[in-house]
Amino acid sequence: MRVAVVMSGGTEGGMAPHWTIFERADDTGASGPALAIGRAHTAALPAEHLGRMAQVDAVAAGIGMAMADAGIDDAGDVHFVQVKCPLLTVARTAEAEARGANVATRDTLKSMGLSRAASALGVAVALDEIAPSRLSDADIGSRWDWFSARASCSAGVELLVSGNPIWPSFGKSLRYFKQIGKGSKRDMPSESTRPSQLVRSLWAMSSRKNMSDISAG
Repeated sequence: MRVAVVMSGGTEGGMAPHWTIFERADDTGASGPALAIGRAHTAALPAEHLGRMAQVDAVAAGIGMAMADAGIDDAGDVHFVQVKCPLLTVARTAEAEARGANVATRDTLKSMGLSRAASALGVAVALDEIAPSRLSDADIGSRWDWFSARASCSAGVELLVSGNPIWPSFGKSLRYFKQIGKGSKRDMPSESTRPSQLVRSLWAMSSRKNMSDISAG
């Protein structure tokens, strides 16, 4: 058994330390959509590939593996992808340069942004949000109009995919949720800002009187 552990300490807002654990189990089956979770672990990424199209391609391929692991055939059924991606350290940069390779940046902090951007675009390619033929190395981290509305990327190497496929063997594995909310974060939610689609979805769910009100039916 392999367990995908995604640890993240950075946040653009308030955060309470916590663990969120997802477990898969077989069930008797149901005719409606249910939660499906898949995971994939890509091969080690050479330092010179970070923040470039090679990373986009690796993540896109990983999404395909995670979808297969979840039993999801249609990219439209994928609603959330969590990616833990690498960053460049001084040691990794030195190792690449010793081989004669050229890295995207020697700035460790900037490499985190490039890695997250390449990972997000890899998700976008895998889920048909953007055509791979439109992308190049120069677009990564610079084209703010190109993004994935279903990716969350944190700069270490696991991949987690979740969605709502109509797949009988999942049965009642997630009987409390009808639909996974998704959307891009444009602004931090506050009393004066309009919440994103994701925030609206979560708010609608949390405002129900009890969990049975949102059971799948």
